[in-house]
This record gives sequence, structure tokens and C-alpha cells, in this order.
Amino acid sequence: MSAAPISFSQFNHVLSHAFDKVEHAAQAGPAQAADAFRAMAHTSRMTPPRAPETDTGALVSRLARSQDAAFRTVSDDMLYMISNAERMSMPQLTAATLQVQLETAGMQVDLQTKLAVVTSSKDALDTLMKNQ
Repeated sequence: MSAAPISFSQFNHVLSHAFDKVEHAAQAGPAQAADAFRAMAHTSRMTPPRAPETDTGALVSRLARSQDAAFRTVSDDMLYMISNAERMSMPQLTAATLQVQLETAGMQVDLQTKLAVVTSSKDALDTLMKNQ
């Protein structure tokens, strides 16, 4: 099974909307939230499971799979290069080494970008919760 790559814009969209419900609940105010919770507790009943309203979980899963596929590709290329190094000419070995270095650098940039978005989203949510 091949993982579909996730673009930065898709990743950013998922993270920007991941906390919409939390923000909406925080804006309602503590008294209204407590009243809503009491009403829910008094009239609660089991309902059948339903599909999620957003595809956040699916995009996060695709994100994890794409990152795993990138790690696997770099690892496989590196292992191939190491196991076949004695049969390669110097230009082939140089090209294989450069390819692994470029893949590793690209993967690192991609991972750092994603981590920066996650960290800034977390910090924004922390600030929002502190201000409430």
C-alpha cells in the first residue's frame, strides 16, 4: 500500500481547523458550557456511531503514513547503497551518496516544517486557554 503524499497546504488546513470546536466551546463561556453539559447529562442516550464531520483524522493518518514512507525510502536507498558499494564505480557511488543525502535533507526539511506548524498551533491553543 502506497501512502499518498500530503502537501503543506493540506497539512496546514488540517491543523488550522483541528481545534475549531475547542475554540467555539471556549468562547461560549464557563456558565453556558456548564449548563450545556448538565443538559447533555440529563438527556443523554446512546446513539450509533457516525462518520466524522471532518476528514482531520484521515489527513493526519495520511501524514503519518507519508512520513513513514519517506523514512523507509531513505533507509532502503541507504541500505542498497551500502550493500552494493563494492560493485559500484566511483561516479555511481558518488551519485548514490548524493541521492541519499538529498533525500535525507528533503525529509528533514519536511519534518521540521511540519513540526513548526504543530508547535505554533499548540502554542496558539495554549495561549487561547490561558486567556480564557
